Amino acid sequence: MDDEHLIVGRAGGRFDAHENDVKAIYCSKVNPNLFYTGCSDGLCKMWDNRMLNNPILLAISSRNNNYPIMHIDGDSYDRYIVTTSGGVKFNIWDVRRFSENISFDMQQQQQEINISDEIGRFDRGYLLYVKFILCQ
Repeated sequence: MDDEHLIVGRAGGRFDAHENDVKAIYCSKVNPNLFYTGCSDGLCKMWDNRMLNNPILLAISSRNNNYPIMHIDGDSYDRYIVTTSGGVKFNIWDVRRFSENISFDMQQQQQEINISDEIGRFDRGYLLYVKFILCQ
């Protein structure tokens, strides 16, 4: 499914993606064979579905997250994906180096973080500047 099409069909099978419940799925905008799954155990996995009966696991995130991954989204070039975890944390993943991430904990005090050094170009040359202001 994208902004223009809705495909209705039946399930072609199943596979064990995670040990716990899958909470989020993201399909690549660039490569229709790639998709990502996020789980209640805090892991994000990247898959290649060209093998219909047994999708290939291409990468797995590091287990540094005690929160379930609730949403996954990516930039228009699929260089980076963002995972949100229970409203208190989000991670920016460089898909080219999937096991490394930049993590932001929303429970920290008010602060400004400039991550332009970590991510030189996010999308179309724009630098990402994040400012957290938490209300208590």
